[in-house]
Amino acid sequence: MSEPYYKQEYQGERKLDGEAPVFSFDQIMKETFLRPFIWNARTTRRSFWIGIVITEVIIWIGGIITFLATVMPVSHYENDSADMINGFAFNGDHASMIVIIGMIIWGLIYLYLKLCQLGLAVRGLHDINYTGWWILLMLIPLGWIFVLYFAIQPSKQEPVKWGTYLYLDE
Repeated sequence: MSEPYYKQEYQGERKLDGEAPVFSFDQIMKETFLRPFIWNARTTRRSFWIGIVITEVIIWIGGIITFLATVMPVSHYENDSADMINGFAFNGDHASMIVIIGMIIWGLIYLYLKLCQLGLAVRGLHDINYTGWWILLMLIPLGWIFVLYFAIQPSKQEPVKWGTYLYLDE
């Protein structure tokens, strides 16, 4: 059985006195994309924001590509005749199977990226010694303001209930 959190020493080396450990970009990406379901850990403010920005950029790029693929005009010529069928790749009457499969794949990627962001948010709350349940404030109107306030707080330089930083041993 491990020691209670309040008897533990601060985990990790400090760059300067009073600062949280600094992880490489590679470690931040591993934490973001390969460890989204590790809830009992912490992430530094820098790691949190880099991970959130990277995932949000991927979400926006993927969303734009998916949007353009669904509204892109499609032309189909049969036997070089003058008959041309114009339409959209995804409309109410006919949907291209490739577009549907692409949207399903993008939906799964989008869900995974949002779960990555959720994992970062929970670990970020743990880093400032708050429970991850505070993320539920996002479900109420204007609750995002409180979550943003938590997200800009500096790391606590003391042990917390929810574990240590990932990748300290590397």
